[in-house]
Amino acid sequence: MTHLICPLCGLNVPLSKLDRGNFPIDLKTISFRNAGYRKGFAPNEPVSVMGDEEITPVIASRVKELYDFFVEHGEIIPPANPECASLLERLNEVKRQLSAARARNEDK
Repeated sequence: MTHLICPLCGLNVPLSKLDRGNFPIDLKTISFRNAGYRKGFAPNEPVSVMGDEEITPVIASRVKELYDFFVEHGEIIPPANPECASLLERLNEVKRQLSAARARNEDK
């Protein structure tokens, strides 16, 4: 059986369990309580920790590293920066004007 080593937390997960539809988007913690004699432990309700000062920055930093890794390897194409897109449009317009001016000069 092949396992995936999670790049976020380092845990080994069987590839057969890799179903992104079942994963929560929110950052949550969960604690467990004693379920009684020989019954093991039972989960309490999950609690969101999004925005806290301890966990959120660690996860955010790691996600940023993973995002940069995927961009570097061409798996994610980052959205175009609106400012860069505007500059690119202006550059293309200048190129068109230059080509038109050259064409007019060649006709003379």
